[in-house]
Amino acid sequence: MKTLASLPSLTRRSRHLVAAAGLLALATGCAGSAAGGPSLEISRVVLYQSGVGYVERTGELDGSTLLLHVRPDQINDIMASLVVRDVTHNDLASISLPLDAARIPQPSPLPPELQGGSGLMAALRALIGAEVTVRTNEGSSNGRILGTESTGTGDEVLTLVTGEGRLKAIKVATVTSVDLHDTALSDGLTRSLDASLSSGDWKSVEVTIRFPSDEAREVALAYLVEMPTWRPIYRAIVSDGKLRLDGYAIVDNTSGEAWNEVNLSLTAGTPISFKMDLRTPVQPQRPDMTGYGLLDQASMAPPPPMAARGMARAMEMPAAAMDDYEYDAPGAAVIQGRAYRGAPMTKSMGPMAPPPAVFGGQELPSAEAEGADMGALFRYDIPVPISVANGASVLVPIVHTMLDGADVLVFEPGNGAASQVHPYRALHIKNTGKTPIQPAPITVYSDSAYAGSAVAPYIGLGQSAVVPFGIESDVSVSTTTNDHRGPAILIKMDGGNIFAQSEYTVTDKVSVDSALPDGAKLFVKVARREDYELKLPEGATKEDHPGFYLVALPLKATGASTFEIEQSTRSNTTLALNAAELPDLIGAYLSGGKARPEVTRQLQELNGKLREMATINTGLDSIRQLRADLQNRTQELRQNLAAIGTSTTNADLRQTLLDRLANSEKELEKLVGRLVEGQERSSRLRIEASELLKSITLGE
Repeated sequence: MKTLASLPSLTRRSRHLVAAAGLLALATGCAGSAAGGPSLEISRVVLYQSGVGYVERTGELDGSTLLLHVRPDQINDIMASLVVRDVTHNDLASISLPLDAARIPQPSPLPPELQGGSGLMAALRALIGAEVTVRTNEGSSNGRILGTESTGTGDEVLTLVTGEGRLKAIKVATVTSVDLHDTALSDGLTRSLDASLSSGDWKSVEVTIRFPSDEAREVALAYLVEMPTWRPIYRAIVSDGKLRLDGYAIVDNTSGEAWNEVNLSLTAGTPISFKMDLRTPVQPQRPDMTGYGLLDQASMAPPPPMAARGMARAMEMPAAAMDDYEYDAPGAAVIQGRAYRGAPMTKSMGPMAPPPAVFGGQELPSAEAEGADMGALFRYDIPVPISVANGASVLVPIVHTMLDGADVLVFEPGNGAASQVHPYRALHIKNTGKTPIQPAPITVYSDSAYAGSAVAPYIGLGQSAVVPFGIESDVSVSTTTNDHRGPAILIKMDGGNIFAQSEYTVTDKVSVDSALPDGAKLFVKVARREDYELKLPEGATKEDHPGFYLVALPLKATGASTFEIEQSTRSNTTLALNAAELPDLIGAYLSGGKARPEVTRQLQELNGKLREMATINTGLDSIRQLRADLQNRTQELRQNLAAIGTSTTNADLRQTLLDRLANSEKELEKLVGRLVEGQERSSRLRIEASELLKSITLGE
């Protein structure tokens, strides 16, 4: 049988044929009716991480009938995804398969004893009253079964009622066959046996594809079936400051047949995939209107509103609309755009690398495994044909490359008890290769020895990551974080508003004590503060990551080191006219000598009023405190006078208290006068300063 390496691209007409062929014409038939017919070998397999596999069969067909044998658990996926292409003639094929008799809801004409399967004696007992022809070694007899019984010698006897009304006994041991005269009973037994034969996963389902003529033709089939996801694994070998990455894919063949010299592709990403039972006939529930006098008015109910609208839209779709479809990826959801790792959305995903042959493909590359970026997916095309026995697994190499990377130390504060003191040993990987690194286990070898195991994160092309694989106990690290707000400075006055700016700094202090004989590079994970400026210690470098920095610090050989990593930002605040710090801010601005003479005069006048107002307000605070003390003393004197009463024995004490009360009230009256006078002066100064402020324009 000829195997096609690639097929021409779809023409406008053939795209219509493929779309039409996808609508399966299901017909009831016998799975073995075309047994021994031709079939196509598997030529290509694409495995997805969503639990499905794309299977492509290509070859030459000499005849009109093509058979596809599949397991019962695969038939729903095949019905949902099968595409047939006649490359030579562009003929449209019909597709049929037997219904699942075990799932057809219909009443059984058989007695319960026969529905589960039984032998001759059980059948004869169950068919009492049935008209049969019983054939024995001595001849045949017609009649209706009356029953069976056992004789004293242990023989089983069948009793028939013949047409003459006679009872005839026949030894069951002599019976060679029994013919059923009841057609409904015979058909029911056949359907029951068909259902029993169809049950279970041991028997394959035969899908028959028929073309309109016996002419020789090149044919391609494509469909999806459920398959285990492929799993990546990596080995990282670090030596002499270089990093080599070897990647393999674990591929499991549970398809039910061997893959012999197939083109294999592995797709990273998870297109939407789901299960749906498409083989079981659906019989909707209908209302029983018997007895309502509506038999003469019965009619087919209209479809539900949503279904009706959907059907109308489908009927209105012009045939030319099919020309706008692009067959980009097998089994992938039709999603416009790119959704991997937060990349920007675009109008089109563009070409998705070499498409499968059934959609118009091309030769696979002959070099090492190549990667194809397909928007939300990434596909690894294995360059050599692969053979995998059914029920077997293989390791397929997908990566073998030198990358920028090294064995480094990484300290992440607050990430576990051990890493509170000691840093991790980690791989620092920059993906300078041709394919992304998938999330997967990675085994690390350093200087020809096993160094540890880790789990690699997703590392896209050009991206960097650190992958911890052990603890370095010869290095101790501690970190402290402090924040500090610097003095404010005056930056702007406009329309009576006053704006000041201050600097806020967060400092991460890193203390390192290393017992390593030579210096090493230590990466420290530092929380990234948005809109803050980063200041690194001398000799340090940094990498930007979402939400954090990786700061590389140069360690001394065997010794202690201290590093300070600063992040600072400036914040603007609006000040009130009576802000305590405003006079000092104006004074500091004037001392800089940057203001124009007119502005200098205005600021000096404003500052004088603000300082005088501040002095008055300070004095008023003292007066308010004195008033409060006198009020408390006056209240106490009144309470004492009330306590001693008007007795003559306390006349001297009473007079003394009265004199003190009078003095206190006079003092209170003076304080109130001073307070009112000071408040009036402060209010006048505030108004004057406010009006003066409105005339001052000070730019940043």
